[in-house]
Amino acid sequence: MKKSNLNKEIDLTLSSIDNLKKANAPDDFLESLSNKMIFRKEQKIWVRRAKYAIAAMIMFAIVNTVLLINSKSSERQEMLKSVASEWNLKADGY
Repeated sequence: MKKSNLNKEIDLTLSSIDNLKKANAPDDFLESLSNKMIFRKEQKIWVRRAKYAIAAMIMFAIVNTVLLINSKSSERQEMLKSVASEWNLKADGY
């Protein structure tokens, strides 16, 4: 490309930005943006709490299952008898 053509292209490119104007945001833009940010923050807190609650329930179930499996049957029978005697339950049923 010749130097004169190059200068013309540069001038055209630079003149194209002369008519640019500043973009304006809507009047309630900041308010709506802050509301969305607050909603997302509250949503993340709720999800985090739900994750911890579910994890705690799973751990509780696992610990109970392990304890139930590992307990000896004689200990289990003694425990059931003591619970039955405390609650005045008969061995036949309810």
